[in-house]
Amino acid sequence: MTLYDYIIEGLQNSGNFYDQNVHRTFEYYLQSLQEPAKKLWKSYRFDRVKVEYSDSSIQAAYLIRYYPHYAYMTLQIFNILHNQNVLGNLMDTVLQICFFGAGPCPEIVGLAKLLSIYYQGVKKLVANVYDIASDEWSLSRAVTEKFVIPQIWQGQLEFHSDQLDLCKSNCLYALNKKISESKIFIFQNCLNEIYNLSTVQDNFNFLINQVPSGSLIVIADLCNYQQNATIVDKLENQVINRHDFEIYRPGIISIQAYPLLPPIIEKNLLIGQDCLIARKRDIECLFISLHKTNPNYYQIAPIPF
Repeated sequence: MTLYDYIIEGLQNSGNFYDQNVHRTFEYYLQSLQEPAKKLWKSYRFDRVKVEYSDSSIQAAYLIRYYPHYAYMTLQIFNILHNQNVLGNLMDTVLQICFFGAGPCPEIVGLAKLLSIYYQGVKKLVANVYDIASDEWSLSRAVTEKFVIPQIWQGQLEFHSDQLDLCKSNCLYALNKKISESKIFIFQNCLNEIYNLSTVQDNFNFLINQVPSGSLIVIADLCNYQQNATIVDKLENQVINRHDFEIYRPGIISIQAYPLLPPIIEKNLLIGQDCLIARKRDIECLFISLHKTNPNYYQIAPIPF
């Protein structure tokens, strides 16, 4: 079975998407998602993206059209980091990670697959998920948690999700305890929905000061949005003159699209015409990782005056 099969099972059986009394057949349900899929695709044509994710049909279209590729993207990004030998010291029996802008959490799927391949010693993953539309994405996160993850990883998943707007000042202050307890911080495919770059830069500055020694910040995003490159450039400049981070930025990299599109989707949803074309080409993306190495470089606590 493939990742698409697990997603289809979730759409059919979660009780939040396909309804046999309404849609009759699942094929008809997929056909009903053609217009939402077109709407979603068109919304991503703008430099700054704004989507109404509360619509369950939009979420279903996202789960089928984008989610498999983004889960596969995470797996490939972390496979690169695995080959760079920066992950081994982070992989304890319990691994706590913060996912920012994660929506339905394809990143957790990709990471869980990596754990199943290379890091079987990790028995529990504590996923702290933050998104501006956290409540809206709850239906899709349930598919991730109940139908996808159990099929690809045998460990225990502890899920925490909260609303967070990275464009609001000091939004990370309340997460200080979770930040101090986490080993990896992931931002993937979310920078194009940011509307306040200066505030986000301040929040990133807070994060790089607060993350514990040995931890890893990973940002991977599509390179066809100019502001994504701007944000990554600014973040690199914030860190480049410090002595407590190792920067790994290979530039623009090609990530393979997820293969094996099931015939039922190809015949009823991504039919190959009119904005309903399945992705087959590689995904060009920006990628940077920041590995915090020196615990004594920066004094975080305020000095009494």
